[in-house]
Amino acid sequence: MKKKRFLDLLGRKIDHIDENDKQKILNKYDHKITINMKSMSEKEAVDKFNIEKIVKRELFVFKFKSFFKNVFSKILGFLKFLYLKTLNFTKLFTERKNASKNRNTVKKDKKLIVDNANLKKKNHTYFKVFIVILYIFLIFILFLFGIFFFINIVAILDGVRIFSLISTTCLIILFIMLVLFILNGVLHNIKIDFQKFHVHFVVLIILLGCSVGYSMYEFYKLSEIDDFSDVYVMSGETNLFDLLEDDTLDIQFNSRYGNEYKIKYDDSLTGQVKIVTNYYRNYYDYVIKKNRGDVYISFHVNNRNVISTLIEGLRDDKIYNLDELKRYDITIYINEIDKDKINVY
Repeated sequence: MKKKRFLDLLGRKIDHIDENDKQKILNKYDHKITINMKSMSEKEAVDKFNIEKIVKRELFVFKFKSFFKNVFSKILGFLKFLYLKTLNFTKLFTERKNASKNRNTVKKDKKLIVDNANLKKKNHTYFKVFIVILYIFLIFILFLFGIFFFINIVAILDGVRIFSLISTTCLIILFIMLVLFILNGVLHNIKIDFQKFHVHFVVLIILLGCSVGYSMYEFYKLSEIDDFSDVYVMSGETNLFDLLEDDTLDIQFNSRYGNEYKIKYDDSLTGQVKIVTNYYRNYYDYVIKKNRGDVYISFHVNNRNVISTLIEGLRDDKIYNLDELKRYDITIYINEIDKDKINVY
């Protein structure tokens, strides 16, 4: 393949990313191929690079940069918002203190002073309500991450070695606790050394960014498994029912699962209908009920088995495709002369 053809193909595969990043990638591989061409032919220099691996690696780097940039900007926005609110509260507190000192020396209209005091008190009350709501919300988030932390501990004990999730969770918990400490100081008028806390914030954000980045790298290494033939097989359920002479047999499916079925004609069946269901036992529990005039078929997701399956895959750095686990196949066999004796819903 020629260098121009290689770069054109690479450009089309990464066409949806930012134009500046796309041009940097093309220039990088243009430069690498040019250097290799000094010691080999153009075709050999181009063949040294696997375009699919390049696209996969560069797209991962692009997504990682975009994710980290977005998270970092949101954190900075929150810190700026918190800093401005704290600054306004400090200014309000200082004004009230100065007004108290100068009350006996400066003559003002009594009504104006009362109105200003009431307005400041009202604003101060609104601010405190906002801080209390934010405080309660962060405690709830802290509780959720605490639960997630213990889930990670259990997962590690069960053989899932994604340690970066533990470090990320711990850093998020520390970050929330630091914010709660500051909010507590604001609520109770405790003097806070914001310069020292700014240093802690910056350090935590840097560590959190590194931990999140490594977590993404660990998940990037996981391979998605679509073919379960070496691990799980679809189980077959065969049910045979007699047809009614004076009525039709109603076959009903749970509408939640899409009513997916096929009807095939089998001349060996006389006065009977056969229902064959293939499904993954690791995902579903199969339910079939028969009354005189109807048959009811349904599935129930076996959450315990699904979680065990996912954990088993993560032990080997694999993620099982849940869309494949959800798949099932229902075939109804009946003699063609009896096709009017069943109704399928």
